[in-house]
Amino acid sequence: MQLFKSKKSLGIISLAIIVLAIIIALPQYLEMKRDAKIHGPVADTVIFKKVAKENVLKELQAGNIDYYLSSLDSTQALAAKNDKNIKLYSAYSEFGSIAFNPAPGKGGKLNPFSIQKVRLAMNYLVDKQEIVDTAYGGLAIPVAANIIPEHPSYQNIKPIVDKYDFKVDKTKAEALIAEGMKSVGAVKTDDKWTYKNKPVELIVYIDNETKDSKEMAEIISTELEGVGFTVNKNYYNRSDESFKSPTYTTDPNELKWNFYITGWIYYGASKYTSFGFPGIYEPKGGWKYENQEIKDIEEQMKNCETEAKWAELNRKLTDLHLNDSVGIWLVAKEGLSPARSAVKGLVNDEHIGLRFLGNIRQAKNKNSNTLTIGSEYLYEAGSSWNPVVIESIGMIDIVNAIHDPARWNDKDLETKPFRWGYTIKSTGNTDMPADAFTWNVNKNKWDNVAKGTKAKTEITLDLSKYLGTKWHDGEEINWGDVLYFIASTWDRSYDKTKQKISDEGWQDYFEGLQGLRISGDNLIVYLDRTDFDKDNLMIFPKLFQRSAPLEIYAGSDKLVFGNKGFQYGEIENDKLQKLNLTNKDHIAKIFTELDSLNYSEIAPFVSVNGTSYFSEENLASRKKALTDWYQTHGHLIISDGPFYIDNYNSETGDITLKAFRSEAYPFTKGIWCVK
Repeated sequence: MQLFKSKKSLGIISLAIIVLAIIIALPQYLEMKRDAKIHGPVADTVIFKKVAKENVLKELQAGNIDYYLSSLDSTQALAAKNDKNIKLYSAYSEFGSIAFNPAPGKGGKLNPFSIQKVRLAMNYLVDKQEIVDTAYGGLAIPVAANIIPEHPSYQNIKPIVDKYDFKVDKTKAEALIAEGMKSVGAVKTDDKWTYKNKPVELIVYIDNETKDSKEMAEIISTELEGVGFTVNKNYYNRSDESFKSPTYTTDPNELKWNFYITGWIYYGASKYTSFGFPGIYEPKGGWKYENQEIKDIEEQMKNCETEAKWAELNRKLTDLHLNDSVGIWLVAKEGLSPARSAVKGLVNDEHIGLRFLGNIRQAKNKNSNTLTIGSEYLYEAGSSWNPVVIESIGMIDIVNAIHDPARWNDKDLETKPFRWGYTIKSTGNTDMPADAFTWNVNKNKWDNVAKGTKAKTEITLDLSKYLGTKWHDGEEINWGDVLYFIASTWDRSYDKTKQKISDEGWQDYFEGLQGLRISGDNLIVYLDRTDFDKDNLMIFPKLFQRSAPLEIYAGSDKLVFGNKGFQYGEIENDKLQKLNLTNKDHIAKIFTELDSLNYSEIAPFVSVNGTSYFSEENLASRKKALTDWYQTHGHLIISDGPFYIDNYNSETGDITLKAFRSEAYPFTKGIWCVK
């Protein structure tokens, strides 16, 4: 047997290997070239399917879904780990907590959680490890903050958290409770707290259909009963459309509830996360919780010039919050979201898991051009579904699939441009240009800023990948859409009449805004402050976390603010229907408003410095396109992202998305394959 080969024969073999490698690589190369010319996401079709958690593995194994956005329980996770066809993605993106009602109450009834020492005592009374073991089967960690220890901001607040030494200490808990209760005249008789000769009752509403929430509520109720309180447990089914929990529908001061279990899911994470506690529902004109020290610190944190100053303030904020304890963070759940091994292109984000923004844009079932995503919650009947308010938490995934944000935070929690580019420049305290403008709520028009108005920061937003591209219905996005959205939101936020059925929370996006200016494809934003953290300076662009063509906003605004019996869904009012743009009756009323909409009604919103950025012809074209869209798709949910909603099946709850392949869409297949 001859082992030696001549140089000539080796050369022939090498050439053959190269040719073979080219043949093997050629299809992949050609596919990459083809994809580089195809606009939009990788998958052609995405179906969001509502799947109860107990059915997830069965649905995955049967191939009915490709991946699941919520996490498995411990039993399911163990089974999934032993299934070679399933891959698990881990993230601590879900938090469990208790929210207390700190209101003093009416009619002489005692609310123990209006007493700071009683709230503080709960940190030593509740056994978080028992919750980890019982409610989560070990797939969670006890936490005292709204971030996990691995988060970049945690080391900053760790000394404060450690100072409180929150661990189970029943003796300390009972002593704090006794001190607080006795200070208001309560008496403990036969191991039961009484006030004015009546048992001190704590009311809790318990979600009977959510296993971990129910078990947490049971554990905490038992602990409270053990230290002398009478707990009134009220069970309800989340699926019962007729039930309205008092925790979300009543004035806290009515004391219809005293504590409840809350669940929080992170859809995004920031590098600089300040400490906070879960809030409670506070209706317009109702009782509101206030801690002036906390409020002052939060205000200061919006204008930090150095990271060191922010870190100092965050430690102070953490100290104040932990001491006040209007709520308690209990656990961070290790979310284990499953996907079939056949799904490629998924990236695991340790902070938000499979909800990483790039995933739906780049994921693909290697055996199909259709991707089916399971979700625990999708649209729930009676909830809002419109471009202003979406109530169901699961529907945020739909928003993130059909809309491109202006900016985003990547896996490393760094803020980066997405659809809009941007530059941020500190200008000192200089005069703004004379052609800068603001919305005048009283006059209902854009006005130039007053002479001598100054700004400290100038943000240039580059809209060149946005303007001139298409809405899902094929109409061109222009400055009129941008201006109308800003002006109508500004108006809704500050107009005294509109505020009666709108949320003042929108004002946060305009805080510090001195004015705007249009320059080519750029929107210049002027602020009266500086900040080391780009996220704090980019609050205004976050206003565009969802968007729609201006005619949809205009028609909806006429319906909502024209006293026609509708609201966007920002308040609790049984007399007002929550606007749903998949509901044919609601849609018919929108079209009625659009039929009577005159160009003169929207002209002030889209006209700046003598230039109108949206014409009467634009409006006519938009109305026709909207009618055509509805006849094809049966809804009015239109946006600008990589997918559009092709169909909503109200019977099954399925939501079918199709890839938006417009050549004007700025991103092509393959660009989403990010690290």
